[in-house]
Amino acid sequence: MTEPIEHTLEKRGGKYGTIENNAFITQSMMDILAQGKNWDMWSHTHKECSHMICHKMARMVSGDPWYDDNPLDIEGYARLLSDYIHEIQKLGPEQLSFNFGEEN
Repeated sequence: MTEPIEHTLEKRGGKYGTIENNAFITQSMMDILAQGKNWDMWSHTHKECSHMICHKMARMVSGDPWYDDNPLDIEGYARLLSDYIHEIQKLGPEQLSFNFGEEN
C-alpha cells in the first residue's frame, strides 16, 4: 500500500526544505549563470544539468545539509554533462562549432 501524498510531502519537507525556498534559491542561481557571456552557447543538456545541480544545492541549504543523496545526485549530473561534452567533442572541431548549443 502506498503512503498518502501528505505524508510523503511532510517527510521530504524536513529533508529538503520548502518548495518556495528551493525554487527561489535554484532560480536565483540559474539567473546568475544566465549572466555568463557563454550562456547562449549552452545546449539544453548544459542548462538542464546545471539546473539540477543548482536544485540539489538549494535542497542542501534549505533542508538537511547532511543528507548524502544530494551530493551523489550532483556528482551524477556533473558526470552526465561531462559524458555529453566528451561525446560532442568526438565529432571534431568542425562539427563542434556547427553543433555547439544544439542537441544531437
